[in-house]
Amino acid sequence: MPAIKKPVKLERSVIIRLIIISVSIFLLISFISSFGNIDRPLNMYYRGIQKNEINDFINAFPPQVEKIFIDKSVIDNIPYEDFKTKFDQDYANNYNIYGERFRVRYTVKVKEYWSKEEINAQKNNLYDIWRIPKSSVKDIITVNLQIVLRGSGNEQSYTMTHDMIKIYGKWYVYPDYDAFMNPIP
Repeated sequence: MPAIKKPVKLERSVIIRLIIISVSIFLLISFISSFGNIDRPLNMYYRGIQKNEINDFINAFPPQVEKIFIDKSVIDNIPYEDFKTKFDQDYANNYNIYGERFRVRYTVKVKEYWSKEEINAQKNNLYDIWRIPKSSVKDIITVNLQIVLRGSGNEQSYTMTHDMIKIYGKWYVYPDYDAFMNPIP
């Protein structure tokens, strides 16, 4: 007669350790993948435009930008109220054209990395205007995007460029006049 094997019993502490290790690995991968990805700020930027959510839009920029908004109520020498009014008007115009099913989609076509000399030249401007620490700026790229606006049977496509800035390992939309005042041509 063949011998019958007893089922293997895992102790409760071993199971708990395996679960903790699995969750830790998942969280570590999630944390690491949130850095170095330009899609997160671009998603927030265009979601803000699509849904008329100024907070999502502002969160696509470095944290210092929001602080300037709160403290000084001025962004790139534009009073916040004027900026908010234009932001709302742009949304209203898009809503009139595309209706409540208004959608903004983007596709990254090309990434152009800035040279170290170009980045170093921008560090002073970023510090002077936004108080972004010079040592925190690690990389700047220009991304060429294909933007598609659609809804209510209408569709328009644009080619745009955005500068993206990497601060402490996280990407943000570069805070300049075009990014704020001309988010969609």
